[in-house]
Amino acid sequence: MEKIQRTTIWLSPNIMNSLDDMKSKANCKSRSEFIEQTIKFYSEYNDSMNKEQYLPLSISSAMNGMIKVSEDRISKRLFKNTVELSMMTSQ
Repeated sequence: MEKIQRTTIWLSPNIMNSLDDMKSKANCKSRSEFIEQTIKFYSEYNDSMNKEQYLPLSISSAMNGMIKVSEDRISKRLFKNTVELSMMTSQ
């Protein structure tokens, strides 16, 4: 297990209340765990923004989803047309 270093931070009461609310929503056991996860997420977010990869990844993910839905619709329609054509030609 990783060695943990103790530190002190000063936060306003509003931030502390928000921290407690978000901690329970994020299913974290302690404030420290939530703060650590938040810092890791923010660091990764900043790294990806610096590399200009965050936006393209989110856009490509959304486009892949839309293409998949469209592909499924076209495939179903082609299958239906093939069955109907087969029924018409076999009679």
